[in-house]
Amino acid sequence: MEFQQDNRAFCAPQTVLNTVAEQLADVDFTLPDYCPDIEKILKCTLSPQIRSKTLSGGLLQVDGTCTVSVLYVESAHKTIRCCEQSVEFSQSFTVRDAGESPLVLTKTKPEYINCRALSPRRLVMHGAFSQCMHGVGTYETFTWGRWPRSLWFTFSQNWPDSGCSAA
Repeated sequence: MEFQQDNRAFCAPQTVLNTVAEQLADVDFTLPDYCPDIEKILKCTLSPQIRSKTLSGGLLQVDGTCTVSVLYVESAHKTIRCCEQSVEFSQSFTVRDAGESPLVLTKTKPEYINCRALSPRRLVMHGAFSQCMHGVGTYETFTWGRWPRSLWFTFSQNWPDSGCSAA
């Protein structure tokens, strides 16, 4: 009886990045001349959005914008108005050796926002949001011998326990 040896190769996923980072969003906002004065602030929201992500030389660069919106009651006619301002953000993450064709999943989640009117025309907003990053690289592995045909390699997305989840 002769043993036949087959060299087989398969790609296995390996996590190269799994982190959560908090990014601050501080906005000092003065109403334009065409907007009426603020009498009362009703609601303030924070909406982060990732515009681009670039993986180069073991460094993941994430760029985006954070839009802060304020609903307020104007003093002249007592109607509800909205004002918005966008702030750019950028952050870098160190990535282990990613192998060939890495997959990077990103997600943002607003954490909190505080808004205060310093005067009828000036607002100060302070907030933060989380950036969840999960990177997977594939590595080719060589094996010797026969593998059962029923052997499958599966990958599930494991996000950190920060409240960020794959959507």
